[in-house]
Amino acid sequence: KFGSKSDEYHNRADQAALAKVRHPIKITSTPSTTSVAANEFIDMRDLTATLPFDNPDGGAWKQGWDVKPKPLDPNNPLKVFIVPHSHCDPGWIKTFDVYFRSQTKGILDTIYNALKKDKRRKFIWAEISYFEWWWREQPKHVQETMTQIINDGQLEFVTGGWGQPDEANTQRYAIEIQLQEGH
Repeated sequence: KFGSKSDEYHNRADQAALAKVRHPIKITSTPSTTSVAANEFIDMRDLTATLPFDNPDGGAWKQGWDVKPKPLDPNNPLKVFIVPHSHCDPGWIKTFDVYFRSQTKGILDTIYNALKKDKRRKFIWAEISYFEWWWREQPKHVQETMTQIINDGQLEFVTGGWGQPDEANTQRYAIEIQLQEGH
């Protein structure tokens, strides 16, 4: 404990937030694990603090693996796929509303116009929360054209969550909830 007023405030705020998100869990026990009662609560922050982060050698899957490029073969050229996309973090730095009005709406308008002009163009989109808002504001003819763009495979929704999670350090529960909201 740091003991500052700020730490005390954040601790109280964390406790209040936890009271809203704690859910009963049920863990099936095996001889090598400890069982948890169905009405018992686990604070995932406490559990995460007990996990070792010792960064063992993961072989080919460890971060920073040794890449050894192969020489290029003119008879078998390297194929590079460029996938246009945008990443809009709902609620990061700006409020959800301000971010939508100041940036995301324009991005989606641009995507719509660009895909409409050229059927060869493709785009991927992740944040259903922003797309849903944009969609609600569109007139029927834009919705119909966008539906055709989607059906033609020009616009693809990746993940389909309410927002695009930070897969590197997001708790499983948070990922599941945002996926449920997006679908």
